[in-house]
Amino acid sequence: MKKEGQTCLYAQTYVDKDHPRIMLRGCMDDLDAQFIRVSALLRERGHEGLAQQVDSIGVGCAAVMRAEVLEQPVAPLRFLDMSPEEVHEMSHAVARHFGFGHLRLCADMGLEMAELNCLRTKVRACEIAAVRAFGTNSPRDDIIRTLNRMSSAVYVLMCMWQKERAAR
Repeated sequence: MKKEGQTCLYAQTYVDKDHPRIMLRGCMDDLDAQFIRVSALLRERGHEGLAQQVDSIGVGCAAVMRAEVLEQPVAPLRFLDMSPEEVHEMSHAVARHFGFGHLRLCADMGLEMAELNCLRTKVRACEIAAVRAFGTNSPRDDIIRTLNRMSSAVYVLMCMWQKERAAR
């Protein structure tokens, strides 16, 4: 029987609401909301293309949540029309791909960049929650890797946005 302060982990298995997997689910729910909020803000500011790119990364939230709840592998994803491996490589070779070093963020970069950076940190928080829930050598490395690549994709998007801004 479910007690107050408990929730369903799966089927008829109930755990306390501070169980690491439930904490991850809450983090993922918040992350999904943040992707929607940032996308809406960008659309309001007239940045439809940037909002669509944010949306292309945000689909990872549903994929991770589905995989975790159903205890299935994360479905293959592409971010920014790139494979997760391409995103990872690009995020580590910023100078080669964008012509500048790793971003040193400041308020002068604008609200769009600040929002993207907050989104990136939220993805990182979910990645940490996944490590807490599953450990570093778990069969759920697919979830941890997907979140890591989502964070890298947001960073790559930030670099793309910075390069576009500098060209104006």
